[in-house]
Amino acid sequence: MPKTTQSEQFASVKVILIRLKPSTCQIKLLGELDHISYAPLYEFIQKNILPEENAVVLDMEGLAFMDSSGLQLFEGLMNRFGLQNVAISSISWEVYRIFEITGLLDQLIFIERPIDIGQWEVIEPKAA
Repeated sequence: MPKTTQSEQFASVKVILIRLKPSTCQIKLLGELDHISYAPLYEFIQKNILPEENAVVLDMEGLAFMDSSGLQLFEGLMNRFGLQNVAISSISWEVYRIFEITGLLDQLIFIERPIDIGQWEVIEPKAA
């Protein structure tokens, strides 16, 4: 399956969806994720993730700011895919600190590269 990409800008955040394999989608976030951009961003993600995709990889290295809306996004993805099917491939220091402060850091799956769920290699979390 060739890799396909969709992107969209919502207020201060840009989202890029990349289909890695038939069962895995990568969500790359760039800019600032806040309450203004959250609702249209989440709606875009929900509409554009295919039914056969059962795992998602978040690339949040390009996020310079995230408020509780980012936690809502993560919670929504966990509810849809399950905690073991949501992984983070990259994370900025700012976002890392939010997950650390809220106590969610230990629940996250950090991976080296965005590949299919059955082959995820869990690594120690580190901020960019």
